[in-house]
Amino acid sequence: MIVSVSIHHSLIDLISDELLEQLHSVGHLKQCHDGQMIHAQADKSIGLSIILDGRVRFGLYTKDGTFYLTGILCPGHCYGEVTLFADRPRAYHAEAFGEPEILVIGQSAFDALYDRESAFARAVTQTITQRLYESLDFADDLRRVPIEGRIARLLLRTARIGGFDD
Repeated sequence: MIVSVSIHHSLIDLISDELLEQLHSVGHLKQCHDGQMIHAQADKSIGLSIILDGRVRFGLYTKDGTFYLTGILCPGHCYGEVTLFADRPRAYHAEAFGEPEILVIGQSAFDALYDRESAFARAVTQTITQRLYESLDFADDLRRVPIEGRIARLLLRTARIGGFDD
């Protein structure tokens, strides 16, 4: 069985230093401590969050307090697009994994930059499209790939993003 793991570029990989400077000028930095709740599922805060340093883990809590990890994002990656484009609340809890530094871009600043800078709009669209592709790939794996193959893919993805502690 062949197990592939997609590798996609982060938002910061896809934009110029000048665009990153513009983002810094319109956003605000958020410093987080390990384990800190960044936002809860169903939170209606709107904005794009870009991880500058550290990692953020996403998941859901059950009624008994068990956390089910659904993903980890590392430096350069962004999240929160659904709050901007679909007017939907946050789908997952986001927690600091380590001590991440996050650049938060609010709705009006995001909209202005998205409308003014086509390179930024393309980069955001590319990251969303890559994530959609991975989601569809994962859904296909659930239907066709035996559990061993799905576990292998998960381990490879986790290793790729630095999800294992040394």
